[in-house]
Amino acid sequence: MSKKNGIRFNIVTVLLFALIAYVAFIIVAYFMRNRRSFYEVTEGSMVSDKEYTGLIFREEEVANTEVAGYVNFYMREGKRCAVGDKVFLIDETGNLNSMLASQGSNLDKLDDTNTQKIKKKLSDFSTSYDRQKFYNAYDVKYDINADLLEFSNLITLENIDNITRSKNINLNISTAAYSGIISYNIDSYEDRDINTLAAIDFDRTKYKFERLKSGDLVDKNTPIYKVISSDNWSIVFPLSEEDKEQYKDKTALKVNFKSKGLSDVAKFSIFAGADSLAYGRLEFDKYMIHFLENRFIDFEIELSSATGLKIPHKSVVDISFFTVPGEYLASNNDEVNVGFYREVSKNNKLSIEYLPTDIYDSVDGMLYISDSPMSKIHENDYLVQPDVGSKYKVGAKEKLKGVFNINKGYAIFKKVDILSSNEEYYIVKKNTKYGLSVYDHILLDTEGINEGDFIYR
Repeated sequence: MSKKNGIRFNIVTVLLFALIAYVAFIIVAYFMRNRRSFYEVTEGSMVSDKEYTGLIFREEEVANTEVAGYVNFYMREGKRCAVGDKVFLIDETGNLNSMLASQGSNLDKLDDTNTQKIKKKLSDFSTSYDRQKFYNAYDVKYDINADLLEFSNLITLENIDNITRSKNINLNISTAAYSGIISYNIDSYEDRDINTLAAIDFDRTKYKFERLKSGDLVDKNTPIYKVISSDNWSIVFPLSEEDKEQYKDKTALKVNFKSKGLSDVAKFSIFAGADSLAYGRLEFDKYMIHFLENRFIDFEIELSSATGLKIPHKSVVDISFFTVPGEYLASNNDEVNVGFYREVSKNNKLSIEYLPTDIYDSVDGMLYISDSPMSKIHENDYLVQPDVGSKYKVGAKEKLKGVFNINKGYAIFKKVDILSSNEEYYIVKKNTKYGLSVYDHILLDTEGINEGDFIYR
């Protein structure tokens, strides 16, 4: 009895260990098999553009001081003035400036409008920050400091008439001779004719401008402010030979200003500068006030846009296919089950057989069929047209760009027609006869994969 129990125990033990070993093998095999990552095809769009830096030109009228003294401003930058509005005053003695200084800062009284203007400048700078263009940080710092001083002084100047009457201070008040938008950035470009421009004018490192702040001492005939009298403005920028060829037939271009979050279609023309080099001119009739503080401006010209299916670069492969004339294709009426008649030789007798075949593309009457070892049609085979009697020797090859669709658990090649590209993705045509559909699953890591291979996910 004990002997039987021992035999039974040994059998159960062996079976148990065998089961454990089998489960362990399955688990190890599962984790050691070549697993593949995939990507789900989505719809998307992509814009192709080119970056430039240009100079802004506007209709600008500069106003100078008539006397020397200390300047103080009535009107903030960006405000629209009418003819006769008070813009600034000159304190010839400095008494007003001393009195204003003694009253201390008024920055704690900034209203919501001024506060929002400062926040907007900081937000725009943060959004468009570029390490390669760090010099923009100094421009923003200068603008904000000037704004803070200006806002502080404007608050005090709201009661300037009462102050001057009580202190018997004589002031030289300047009023606007033109209607338009006030700007306090003064450089040497206000009176420039764009036809006199040369390449040196686009050297940003040599650009200088002046912006006075309240309390500054100025001489007679010093430029103080300018009035921009029209919403029409333009950007002028250098053109390379490639640009000239690309834009030679263009009369309008779409322009994107990433730093401002704005886009517009501009009238476009090409002209020769004073140095006989080619320059482009973009003309606008709106958004001028958003660029009030700019003379140099970075922008993009939109060259093309594409909408379709979005796929990663690394999913795309180049695969060789046999190309055969379309007239050799044999199919039923629904064009689902298609194939070719191939000539075969058996016992020194010629016959033909029908071979169902997958078609991967059709270009100019030539059909693309697989040249893989698993294909039923091989190099040097003869395809025939039974009713005509003509033959075609298989051998010519062409490559197709495509991806491996794995919806069914194994790799199926699907060709792609690329419309646009960036550093990481392609936009390809959708609804193509032999191509992809939205939500298809495609392989990301395609190394070593052939059509028909089973895919573990």
